[in-house]
Amino acid sequence: AADASVAEPKSPPDNAPDTAPAAAGHKLIRNGEVSIEVRDFESAARQASAIAAMYGGYVSDSQVAGEGTRRHGMITVRVRAAAFEQALGALKALGKVHTEHVGTQDITKAYMDLEARLRVKQDAADRLRDILKNRTARLADVLAAEKELTALVEQIESMEGERRYYDQQVSLSTISAELHEPEAVTRPSAFDPLRQAIRDSVYNLSSSLATFVTGMLYVLPWALVIAALILIVRRLRARRLR
Repeated sequence: AADASVAEPKSPPDNAPDTAPAAAGHKLIRNGEVSIEVRDFESAARQASAIAAMYGGYVSDSQVAGEGTRRHGMITVRVRAAAFEQALGALKALGKVHTEHVGTQDITKAYMDLEARLRVKQDAADRLRDILKNRTARLADVLAAEKELTALVEQIESMEGERRYYDQQVSLSTISAELHEPEAVTRPSAFDPLRQAIRDSVYNLSSSLATFVTGMLYVLPWALVIAALILIVRRLRARRLR
């Protein structure tokens, strides 16, 4: 597999076809997770950002950890849903893929239900606006209509915000790429068996001490009781002798 030292990713040709994320009329949210071993974390992170921009998206979150020669982190990108497969393939080309997971959430039913409820609310709001516009009803009815219209408008705005959120989740897919540099290769030492033997001895000694202390804690209360009884008996005998 390629590593993070490769050149910056090339932009796809203008006539490259977009792969639709779902059949027409379906509302699908696609998410991907991939773990990649890269040669250089910083270089791979820059390329991941370039890949997100290339496919009409952006980096939504970036977390970096690690010190010394081995760094790792999580780069989360949002890309156009139609370019999900291309963006995922470009990210996987940054290094050696260890794990990969792709999930799809179908929100078609929830989206259609939301639109149906939104239309009902909008129709009711239009009827109330007609009542208020004509002003043919009694004052009490007009005031009640104004109050109900205000409540409907608030509900409509909330539902429209929910629909915009759905649209954004459907139009942009999320890919979380965990990037990590390879672990340093260490050669076994000739002293490793000795170190292991010392560690085992220390562990056995500490385990024995713990067992001994635990037993003493169980015995100590009874020993104190017996010592007190002996002391009482001796004092009683001394009094009788006197």
